Amino acid sequence: MLSIFLPKLLFFRYNTPMHKTYLLIAFITGFVLMVFEMVAARLMSPVVGGSTYIWASIIGVIIAAMSLGYFVGGVVADKRGSRRDVVWALFGVALLILLTTYQYAWLFEVSSVWRVDVRLQATLVAMVLFAPTSFMLGAISPYLVKLQTKSLDEAGRSVASLSALNSLGGIVGTFIAGFFLFGWLGARESLVILIALVVGSSWLLVPKEEWRLRVVGSFACVVLAGLSLISSEHVRSIAIDTTAAHYEVREWQEDQSKRIRGILSGIGGIQSGIRIDKPDELVFWYTQEMANIVEAVPHKENILVLGGGTFTLPRYLAKTYPTANIEVVEIDPGLLPIARQYFAYTDPSNITIHFDDARTFLNRTNTVYDIILIDVYNDSEVPFSLVTAEYSAALRKHTNSKTVVAVNMIASKQAGCTPLFSALDAPYRAALGGGKYLYRATDGLRVSNLIAAYNASRYVPERYQGYHFAEQLLYTDNFTPIERLHQACVDENSTTNI
Repeated sequence: MLSIFLPKLLFFRYNTPMHKTYLLIAFITGFVLMVFEMVAARLMSPVVGGSTYIWASIIGVIIAAMSLGYFVGGVVADKRGSRRDVVWALFGVALLILLTTYQYAWLFEVSSVWRVDVRLQATLVAMVLFAPTSFMLGAISPYLVKLQTKSLDEAGRSVASLSALNSLGGIVGTFIAGFFLFGWLGARESLVILIALVVGSSWLLVPKEEWRLRVVGSFACVVLAGLSLISSEHVRSIAIDTTAAHYEVREWQEDQSKRIRGILSGIGGIQSGIRIDKPDELVFWYTQEMANIVEAVPHKENILVLGGGTFTLPRYLAKTYPTANIEVVEIDPGLLPIARQYFAYTDPSNITIHFDDARTFLNRTNTVYDIILIDVYNDSEVPFSLVTAEYSAALRKHTNSKTVVAVNMIASKQAGCTPLFSALDAPYRAALGGGKYLYRATDGLRVSNLIAAYNASRYVPERYQGYHFAEQLLYTDNFTPIERLHQACVDENSTTNI
């Protein structure tokens, strides 16, 4: 029913070609805004992370810029109300997006060394990169209302129809970007598509006016947008977008004999990697320690790995223990082709991969495992849903008195970080009892990886030690301040990259 009446509602009394053009432009600007917002988050995540703070800064800056654009656009529209103004405003949007494609890499490189709070850093970067475009998109809306409205009797319908089409464009843009664009194209390519779309939409209004200048401008925008794609090929790292995240694959020489290839999705460092000449070798300390725990446990028929990454640890386990049944839960299916192409993953027959959220997987299944290995960091933060009492209860279903659980954590015993350490530990302690811990930093006070082993006292060596928390809170799905705890730890260790 809605599909029948919505077009009639929107186009009632607006059946002239020009009125339909205004509605189409409203749809396009809404589409461009939402895709631009999602691209903004993708571009910023490798530099300032992907936490709630980052989304808050991006959304807040874009809404503030649009609000200012609405106001200024409305004032100017009342004085001028010219269709040519909309044409040049659309050209302005295209040029500002083009400027973003050329300057974001430079700005990110500069901002990466700022010693400021990540929330301030994200807000400042968003203001420079994304506020001007959002302002211009906002300024177009009141112009369209001014042009569409011919009398007070139809003012309400004019605003309603334009707002509805603008919102509908935003909805379509959200789904297109989330489900398709990032799965097939990169963030930079998505920006080029937006430039072409905005330039094309500018020709919907008064195409015969100043057409020579507009042809030159359109040609220049398209050519410069294309050149931005060519220039990106000279970046030393390889940028890859999936439907879930933006990744970079990098190579570096660790010493004269080891060349490493790794992948990262934020500012927290390399999340997974291989030694290029010996891809079956585990190169990171925490994966080596997890492998040592598995080796020490006598019963390992069923192994669950939460957080696959590029599947380096599961592949090692599959080769080392060919009779073990290894299940891997990884939220991003786009990592599998990346693992095959860049990280020598060969789909071992005794590995089953579930592309699912870790918590969702635990809720759906009831298998009890001998060993559970957990490495669920998104950049340097654990999703809040994996540090709660409800997660603890879901995990408990998959364990028995013999199940050994090993968790990769990033924290320390330093005062500002112990609340974070406590929150990460609490669900496992509730499900399995107190753990044994091994710190990457020798004193345990510097922020680094640490391995927590539960129900494993008889298997881990003496270098694993217990720890008593002065206070330990088990948070819930309703309230889990993981971003605040993580930020407090970062603030206390501002010179340490965690």
